[in-house]
Amino acid sequence: MLAKRMIVQYNEPMVLVIVFCEMLAFDGMFGPFKVGEATLTSEGPSVFRGESVFVITSTEKTKGLFSYFYRVDDKYISYARVADLIPLRFSKHIEEGKFKKELTVDYYNDSIIYSNYRRYDTDKRYRDILSALYYIRRLDFEVGDTLRIPIHTGGKPNIMEVPIVDTLEISVPAGRFKTYVLKPIVKGEKIFGEEGGLFIYLSDDDEKLPIMIKSKLFFGSINFLLKEIKGERGRL
Repeated sequence: MLAKRMIVQYNEPMVLVIVFCEMLAFDGMFGPFKVGEATLTSEGPSVFRGESVFVITSTEKTKGLFSYFYRVDDKYISYARVADLIPLRFSKHIEEGKFKKELTVDYYNDSIIYSNYRRYDTDKRYRDILSALYYIRRLDFEVGDTLRIPIHTGGKPNIMEVPIVDTLEISVPAGRFKTYVLKPIVKGEKIFGEEGGLFIYLSDDDEKLPIMIKSKLFFGSINFLLKEIKGERGRL
């Protein structure tokens, strides 16, 4: 039996394999039917609030007849520092069925301020769910580990627990990959679908590319399958 490790990540110094410009495109599949598309992009470095940042963007959108049944039009943006991928700003636009939400969160050294004027004073640095994904891609882990990443996107401090539950070889339009299976959970918050219903399959290599994202909805699951990879990489 594999020994289980609990890995708590705050704001440790990092040596990053930096993604200067990356675009990942996904087909959204409901069973055998294509029902939408998704993208994950990172651009930069650029300057935001006087600091060097990557702009990380995630979009998920249903298309065609499926949108009449259950419309999804989500967009998340994170401005994450180049040095450690700690966010300076996070915004989300969510439309999932009848549920809609708009929110912006600004992260400072001594506080976190929400667009609804809520303020949380803290001397810790938290992550958002999007920059956390890119941060996880830079970590070493194995099956049985659980990553615990402090996040602050729901109006209060929380912990995103990410068990590494399995390894699996899967085929997607971009090719065949050996993957780690991750199950991110944030108690009391939805992450791309129903609470606790998200699985992320990261490639078992140095890049840890998201190969498949499985999002559970109330009527079933939409699988986002990687179909295209573009970008340039380097090291800072």
